[in-house]
Amino acid sequence: MLHKFKKLAPVVMVGMLAFGNSVFAATTETSTQLDSGSLDVTSLPATASFDTTTLTGTTDELTTTFTSPLTLKDARGTGAGWILQASAVQLTDNTVDTLGKPLPFGSLSLTLDQSNLTAAVNSGSSVENVAVNAGTHPLDNSDSSKVDLVEALPDFGMGTYDLNFNTDALKLSLNPGTTYKGTYTTTINWNLQASGPSL
Repeated sequence: MLHKFKKLAPVVMVGMLAFGNSVFAATTETSTQLDSGSLDVTSLPATASFDTTTLTGTTDELTTTFTSPLTLKDARGTGAGWILQASAVQLTDNTVDTLGKPLPFGSLSLTLDQSNLTAAVNSGSSVENVAVNAGTHPLDNSDSSKVDLVEALPDFGMGTYDLNFNTDALKLSLNPGTTYKGTYTTTINWNLQASGPSL
């Protein structure tokens, strides 16, 4: 009986190998449509005020900063790039006894550097080829021109970003020969557009 089993065993093994070579192949397709989102500033910096000060008869500089970042997003999915700009209206005083004397153009400035720009948490964005216009920039210009602050080159800047501000980023320069007492106000305008000149 043992002798017969030895002869049959190879036949069984061959049959098993032949069965193991059977192949089944098929495909399943899936798809999705991704629609373009928007290019927006989603959060503005908190209001920044300068401390009350007493005029000294010499050139003074007051500084303050924004306590929260400016947040912007590019969810268009086009890789077209964008540029962030800012401007401010001339600082004016509404106090009656000083006849609303304005501060000279160029009194208000903003200082930035590359480290101020970060990708928002969990955004998956990258700051590669997204350039901050580093330096100190007057905002209240006589021609109402906008100052270029940050630019994303084509194929970059997609996602969500925070523009943070250093301590004392916002500066007010006071010339004793042109500065009247009073309470001065201005409005900073932020502009995010689809493209612009290189920084």
